[in-house]
Amino acid sequence: MYTTPADAPATYSWNDGTFNYTNLSMADCTNEPPGFAATCQTGEANTAFLVGATGEPDYPFAAAEYCDGLTAHGYSDWYLPAQDELDVLYTNKNTGDLNGTFNETGSFPAGYYWSSSESTDFNGRAQRISDGNYDDMDKNEGLAVRCVRK
Repeated sequence: MYTTPADAPATYSWNDGTFNYTNLSMADCTNEPPGFAATCQTGEANTAFLVGATGEPDYPFAAAEYCDGLTAHGYSDWYLPAQDELDVLYTNKNTGDLNGTFNETGSFPAGYYWSSSESTDFNGRAQRISDGNYDDMDKNEGLAVRCVRK
């Protein structure tokens, strides 16, 4: 798995930034890594689902749309990582070229990163990179985004 060398230039909401919450037809990811549901592990599939969910009342799904539309470093196959993939980034945050590239202040919202995993109708899974803590965050919150590819 590869990641962009820096965070997205702005924070993004998980959904369209409103209180139009929907429990999508993807399995909820409700436990810490490693997650039991496939959606805890498959960011590429989650992102494709979210980008294609045009009929949902809280579409577009901004964080997933950002990664899906990203062209960087000669590649255009970026996606929003699933919970377990985001945890791999956390585990390796101080390794090699990743060292010092994440917001590790623990501050809200910049120190929290979205995953493409949904946990409830109101929440998506997010991780605080400073200490690895996972939280269910309101989908309309603007959080940091780091895109990945395989």
